[in-house]
Amino acid sequence: MACGTCREPGHTKRTCPQETESAPIYTGDTPGPGFVAQFPGICERCGDGFEPGEQIRADGRGGYECCDGSAPVMTHDCDAAGHLRCSSYAPPSAWERPTAANVKMPDVPESVPLAIDVFADFFKAPVSDKPATLRTDRNGHRLKDPVLGDFRRYKNGNVKSIRRVTTFNKAVDDTSGLTDWQKVNVLIGAAARPEVAADAHGKTWDTHKDELKGLVKILEEAAGSKTAADTGTLIHKLCERWDKGEVTLDQVPPAFRPFVVLYRDALKAAGLRAVAGMQELTTFIEEWGGVSGSFDNVYEHVATGAYYIGDIKTGKSMDYGWDPIECQEAIYAHGYNRHGTYNWDAGEWESPKLRVSEQWGIVIHLPTKGDHVGTCRVLAADLERGWDYAAECGSVLARRSLRPKPIPFSSLAPAQAPAEAELWDWSVKFSGVATIAEAGTLWQEAKDAGVDPMELNRLVQLAQSALRSAGVTG
Repeated sequence: MACGTCREPGHTKRTCPQETESAPIYTGDTPGPGFVAQFPGICERCGDGFEPGEQIRADGRGGYECCDGSAPVMTHDCDAAGHLRCSSYAPPSAWERPTAANVKMPDVPESVPLAIDVFADFFKAPVSDKPATLRTDRNGHRLKDPVLGDFRRYKNGNVKSIRRVTTFNKAVDDTSGLTDWQKVNVLIGAAARPEVAADAHGKTWDTHKDELKGLVKILEEAAGSKTAADTGTLIHKLCERWDKGEVTLDQVPPAFRPFVVLYRDALKAAGLRAVAGMQELTTFIEEWGGVSGSFDNVYEHVATGAYYIGDIKTGKSMDYGWDPIECQEAIYAHGYNRHGTYNWDAGEWESPKLRVSEQWGIVIHLPTKGDHVGTCRVLAADLERGWDYAAECGSVLARRSLRPKPIPFSSLAPAQAPAEAELWDWSVKFSGVATIAEAGTLWQEAKDAGVDPMELNRLVQLAQSALRSAGVTG
């Protein structure tokens, strides 16, 4: 890709020498100032985990690194004993990982810290012949429609993606709270990274849209939004691998092991167990133009043998967004029972191996932040209600697809309104009737003349008043 300024390959407009010589543009490789971590995470430089309360800073590349606010950047030379913290850095006592008084984590067995390369293995994507970029695009999943038996295609033959469930289920969602949160994060990030905010000076949405969106992303990450999301993703992945039997509890990194213990104990208490081979699978429904998505898990209720679609949520609260969650699981349940799951490597659909409930689903709430950290709840999702919500989402999206356009008022041919004098004539006639027969004849004439029904009722009232005044009854 060529630079947008000098047209030379090998760099972008933001790192072009011609741009940086004329104005101090943030290049994305400068570490930010130190601040207190709000969520657990991983140091991108030394590979060690950090906890809430420790000093960290943005590493300038979209991640975070250990920092005491004054020490130089950490190096990679770790001691021979296998400690993950670098030997050249001696953390002060304040760096000892604190445990918040209101967070009660379960006791977990001690184990030897994992080597960095083993730690990284926990978060590798499954091996597949199809790159992830070919599975999705900005419009949705690039998979075969099980009803057609082939990909959906545009007129030119290109593959047409199928809408994601995580886009579909937000069609009628109130996003005002999320929008406010994002705005506040940008403000917090601007306070932490003023040099990035200054780079927006003189730019407009019409002329520098991509650059401004890039700056907003950097500021959001500086505010810690990426850390929270990344932590939830890591916990999610660890629970998935534990369900698959790919790791033991002792192999889970110590910083995240308490979350897996909470998850394990909550499932046991609810009488549930994960079904082997039923994690992170993609399914589809044909309703509402087609919707596809990947469910987290299928759980078996041991006592009854019933199977339930399950989802792990790591947000701080379940007080908001419950409708979209039930909608999402309802789509998964219906899709799996009808069409099974999509084998991305083979590019084919596989029939369902069991039948999941279309009435109830499971939501595992394992928060990584907020007042409920240290708890894990097993919640029931009403999938019948979720299916009704899906119908509402489909209706809204169908309405949006109509894309009506404005038309000039002059193109209309409105009915000619009756002249004011004409209305007055009818009023005079009805007000002057002397007999019931005369009133009836006049009413028929007005009706035949096309007088509006509401106006005709008003005229009848005038006739009735005139008759009463004349003493006519009957």
